[in-house]
Amino acid sequence: MDTFKRNKLLLSILVGFVALIILIFSINALFSKPYGKEIKIKNLAKTFSLSSDEEHRVNSQLYEAVSKNSDTIPSSAIIRKTISSSENGYRSFLVDLEDIKQSYLIQFNFSETPPSIVISCPTEDLLIYGVFQCNDTEQELNNNQPIWYNTYQLNYTLSTVASQKIQSALNEFFADNDPTDTVTIDETSIDNYNHEDYAFTFKLSTDKNTYTAIVKVDETYGGKYIDITLQDSQKTVFIKNITN
Repeated sequence: MDTFKRNKLLLSILVGFVALIILIFSINALFSKPYGKEIKIKNLAKTFSLSSDEEHRVNSQLYEAVSKNSDTIPSSAIIRKTISSSENGYRSFLVDLEDIKQSYLIQFNFSETPPSIVISCPTEDLLIYGVFQCNDTEQELNNNQPIWYNTYQLNYTLSTVASQKIQSALNEFFADNDPTDTVTIDETSIDNYNHEDYAFTFKLSTDKNTYTAIVKVDETYGGKYIDITLQDSQKTVFIKNITN
């Protein structure tokens, strides 16, 4: 074989090897799951214009939520309904998993650092398959902390992070003064009574009592501070200041 033919053969082999490497990396990128197991949400990236990394994050979180509530894990879910974006950057939607007859509310904000993703159990009026035993990432299911219900509107009005901080602070009061298995927010009572000071009120009830919460936050909706005042029917019973 002369030098020209030999060089041509070596070049062809080299090009073929490089093409094979590119193909392997492409296939790996296509099927990789960087955050662990996933339930693929159909039309997720297209609906919200997400990057591949952001889509993987949401799909992985959905898998984690569903695995708490079902021994059978479906491969996919479908978006049933999108919910308008809130002022604090959160976007929300409902997904259905027909194979196991379950639905979940998903809220995310990729403008935060780190990104925030919350998977929660929808209220009964949003379920299409009926009520199921549902544990979610908002609930602290142990003997010391109550389960909170109807938190969606508080998450939407402030932010999921601020809402969770408020719940955690109030749990301190309930543990010492009003032990309870559940806390239910009256979503219709949430009111932004002072727009300039970012002040909100809402009513909530435990197993035995009803309270009014007054919450003041900074312009980032709790990123710098949250002031909480809790009142019963007669007096102020709890005050808490949270700063970051």
